[in-house]
Amino acid sequence: MPDIICDLSPTWSFRAFTSCQFNVTLQCAFMFDRSRYRTRSIGVRVAEADFVRLQGLADAEGRPLGEWCREVLLARAERGKPTPAEQTVVSEVLALRTILLNVVFS
Repeated sequence: MPDIICDLSPTWSFRAFTSCQFNVTLQCAFMFDRSRYRTRSIGVRVAEADFVRLQGLADAEGRPLGEWCREVLLARAERGKPTPAEQTVVSEVLALRTILLNVVFS
């Protein structure tokens, strides 16, 4: 059996060199540092009907349920609060609606 020399370089590729000059390079994606990624979890209980509905939405996008839920939660968190200008526009529209209703029904 030929001797195998392994080299784990900083690029996380695996190189095997045998005495018969055979060279194999494999990418080892599982070896990168995951300590700063997804270290916390959030759990939620849902009714069976809600679970089926959520699973259907995730399946429609071809994604696992957990990954789909993570994406939806993060998108909602990034959306944030409305800007002061948006709040002012909504307030003005509601005030105008109130005035119009008072004129029509008085």
